[in-house]
Amino acid sequence: MRLRFILFLSIFLISPVVMGAEAVRHGFIDLQNHNFKKDGSVELRGDWEFYMGKLISKGEFNTYKAEENFRYISVPGSWVNLPEKGKAFSNNNCATYRLRLRLPVCSEPYVIRFHEINSAYRITVNGVLLKEAGRVSEKNEEVKSVEEQAFVAFNAKEPDNEIVVEVANRGDYHAGLVGFVDLGTYSEAVTSYTMDFSFGFFLFGCLVMMGLFHLGIFSLRREDRSSLYFGIFTLIIAVRTSVTGEKFFYTVFHEVPWELGVRIEFLTVMSAAFFVLYIYDLYRDYFRKLYLNIFIWVSVIMVIITVFTPPSFFMGLHKIYHASILLIALYIFKIIFSALKNDSRGSVIMVSAFIVVIIASVNDMLTYWLLVDSTYILPVGLLIFIFLQSVLMSLRNLESHKSVKKLTEKLNSNLDHIFQLRERTESIENELVMARKIQRQLIPHDSPSVNLNALYKPMDLVGGDFYDFINFRDSNEIGIFISDVSGHGIAAAFVTSMIKSLILESGSFRKNPAMLMKHLNGILFNNTGGNFITAFYCIYNSQSRSMVYSNAGHDHPFIINDYDVEVLSGGKSVPLAIFSNEELSKYNKEYVNDEISFEEGSKFLLFTDGLVENMGSCKITREMEDKNFRSYLISTSYLSSKRYIDNLYEKLIDCNGSDKFDDDICIICLDV
Repeated sequence: MRLRFILFLSIFLISPVVMGAEAVRHGFIDLQNHNFKKDGSVELRGDWEFYMGKLISKGEFNTYKAEENFRYISVPGSWVNLPEKGKAFSNNNCATYRLRLRLPVCSEPYVIRFHEINSAYRITVNGVLLKEAGRVSEKNEEVKSVEEQAFVAFNAKEPDNEIVVEVANRGDYHAGLVGFVDLGTYSEAVTSYTMDFSFGFFLFGCLVMMGLFHLGIFSLRREDRSSLYFGIFTLIIAVRTSVTGEKFFYTVFHEVPWELGVRIEFLTVMSAAFFVLYIYDLYRDYFRKLYLNIFIWVSVIMVIITVFTPPSFFMGLHKIYHASILLIALYIFKIIFSALKNDSRGSVIMVSAFIVVIIASVNDMLTYWLLVDSTYILPVGLLIFIFLQSVLMSLRNLESHKSVKKLTEKLNSNLDHIFQLRERTESIENELVMARKIQRQLIPHDSPSVNLNALYKPMDLVGGDFYDFINFRDSNEIGIFISDVSGHGIAAAFVTSMIKSLILESGSFRKNPAMLMKHLNGILFNNTGGNFITAFYCIYNSQSRSMVYSNAGHDHPFIINDYDVEVLSGGKSVPLAIFSNEELSKYNKEYVNDEISFEEGSKFLLFTDGLVENMGSCKITREMEDKNFRSYLISTSYLSSKRYIDNLYEKLIDCNGSDKFDDDICIICLDV
């Protein structure tokens, strides 16, 4: 079915190239029995008398028939293709065409219509000069070529009539009567010309509108370059429609310089480059970019040559460009049939549309080079292409409408589920807010001393960092506890609440940091859902400025004075909830106490790993390798513990670039 459809389109487009039967024999045609009113106009196709290098408007043609330059030539056709003793005639020459015809005597004038004469000419009927375009001369340098339609009206007072056409060609690659010659009555000729002109103008208008339409689509969707390429291609073909075929452009603008007209016509051939770009944009997966680049560069070079060189030079080179178009057309055929094999939706219509344009383009090229007897059909082919594209677009819109309808139905069916999820999300958010309030209550609200301050900023609503201050009967002593649960969110926050509860009921263990760690580890082991906890607990005596501490895998605190930063080491064992107490004893990893004494005026800084992991560009490490940050800690050591922490937090925000962190932040500072 697909192949039948494509074959039908091909036959439809190729049908104009079928050659009609010749009517003129040896420069004579008898039309006395032809009913012009009933049967319409007749094409004066066949062998006309031909006199090479001679301009003969009047005189005894029998005299010239004896010369070597007399012969018969096929019309339509170019004398360049007529061999002269083994060589072709030069296109820069002049010649005379003569046709004798027998017509019914009629009161209504007859009209002869020459579709294309290259390039300057004089038309004489029955010895009367009726039409002249440009300047005709046997001297090549005196010839003035123009682009102008040729219509000649005359009265047939006698049955026997004579048409003489003197042609002088300068520069055009094809010379002579290269277009069809029609003969009909005046009324029929006017009707025929009006229809042809109207159809040509209709094609021009349609192509311009479609070109502007696709450019408009591109202005709205800049990513769709195929609309840009096709819009430009269509506008160029619209221009070509006005200067080929019926050439209504030259009807509106009389005696356009021939060189200008031929440049416009040949430049429109380069529209093929935009069509190739259009196909490339649609079929990038199939089209090799190397072939595209080669063809585009060839097109650019041909544009430059056509603009800046004389017609006698660039017209011959266009054979090479047309050959490249044929090659790229064959490659495009391969591409579109590969796409057809994939059986994508609408591929048959798309392939058929491409075949229409390609066949029409090839027909126009072969017609120009007089290799087939046809007319220019690319504008018609392009209209068919646009129509098929519109059909395809309609099918796609229909499919899109069906898809949207299905998606809408599916969306409506899931709305209840979405609302349920929204309600559940709101419930979870409310629970998180409540959990945040509870966690805030677990953390000390007030500092037990002006010399001791803390800052806590969870990454989410709730966090896994925790700290606590423990008061003793001895007012000189205070316990400082800080921990960091692995992970984040509700699970980590739940573990911190467990730690708070365990500390509250730990009793005498709080007087011994190592024993408290062992107590916490014994209960937390296998009860944290796979999470572990780093912790540091110390008891500071303000009178002796001494401290007893134990470290369960936590980051070492810093001791800061006005000349140095020291990393507190010692007393460090594995984090909580990784091994049981029995395993710690077995592997000699039990928690132990260490002691230290401080210099008066120094600071003791505890923190969780959020401090070192969120510093970003500051590159702070747990070993304090960054000298700039070390200098910063020393330079601000004169501040009170509260201002010191606030200042450090601002530094943290500056290094991170925002107050949104990838981990919880907990900092405790003690002024000794």
